Amino acid sequence: MKIKQFLILATAVLLLSITSWYCYQRKHENGASAMIITSIGMPIGDLEESSQIFLKFAPSSNGDGYAEYHDDISHDLKVVSGKLDFVLPDLHSISMQAINGKLHHVDDRPSASLMYLDDALRWSNSVIAVLDKSGWRRDTDPRMHLYSGELSVSFSSMDELRKAFLDPKLATGLKRVRVATWRNGRERVNLEIARNPYFNLPKRKLIGDRVYFATIYIGLDHQGQD
Repeated sequence: MKIKQFLILATAVLLLSITSWYCYQRKHENGASAMIITSIGMPIGDLEESSQIFLKFAPSSNGDGYAEYHDDISHDLKVVSGKLDFVLPDLHSISMQAINGKLHHVDDRPSASLMYLDDALRWSNSVIAVLDKSGWRRDTDPRMHLYSGELSVSFSSMDELRKAFLDPKLATGLKRVRVATWRNGRERVNLEIARNPYFNLPKRKLIGDRVYFATIYIGLDHQGQD
């Protein structure tokens, strides 16, 4: 009897996987990415059900209430916050964490691998254009705009940031820059560019090094107000 029950369960799981794969393929026939719809505080069951790709959060092994999901897959990300929402297209590496069954934060990237600097900057500019039109409030604090914690400096523009990343004198000291921050009530969006640290000065021009990754973070803002 146990073997029969196991075979029934295994068949059901296989059919679910095949169905999910079929739906995913159908939604990509026209070249469009599948949509992942998120909202901070959303029950993960609702998130899994509403997603256009197969999602399944893995519960923690120690029972502390945390659950995580991570995958490298092409998708569009829709973020809903109260009456506001925005969509970021063509993302490729998403990570989500839930606490006690509800979505706590999302990290998403345009690439599952490291990027060239200009690609990271280009994508960051596209995100800025979307968020600035979304209704979210841009944080004007200098420490929230083109800010390097390692250097304790805010750059005046993306061009100045690019020059700093390409300055050999800063190759080992400039590792991470907060490009911009937006807030809506108790929620926050952070956009940043980070560079894999050099332990020695690079042997070629910095523009040729594919060592950057750009990330957007959506989560609770403990400084925000309703």
